[in-house]
Amino acid sequence: MPIAKLPDGAQLAYDEYDFSPPWEDSEPVVLVHGFSKNRAFWYGWLPGLAARYRTIRVDQRGHGDSSPVAPGFEIGLRPFSQDLSDFLDALGIQSAHFVMAEFTSTVAIDFAAAFAPRIRSLTLPGFGYNY
Repeated sequence: MPIAKLPDGAQLAYDEYDFSPPWEDSEPVVLVHGFSKNRAFWYGWLPGLAARYRTIRVDQRGHGDSSPVAPGFEIGLRPFSQDLSDFLDALGIQSAHFVMAEFTSTVAIDFAAAFAPRIRSLTLPGFGYNY
């Protein structure tokens, strides 16, 4: 399981799949799960996306196989947005398509406001929360 180390020492676990033709440059798509979930949430999306895109599903800080939330970590939109920007840096990616689900859609709005050049497109299934 690959790990991306963030500047503050936190580690984000991720998986990467790319079954696009090797002679094509595939664009990155980052799948970000909702809160209280993990990167396995996106399992059903992988076949369709990975056939065409460099598909990356990440466990957010405090979820799945990523580092737990450290004492004193500010729980808010901006720290999670910063994590996504730092995650791209760790993988050497300038910008990507993002799919962010459920509660994470609110992080997506902050991420778009703070780091707009990093976003090629933004898809928000289940914006807010699904009951």
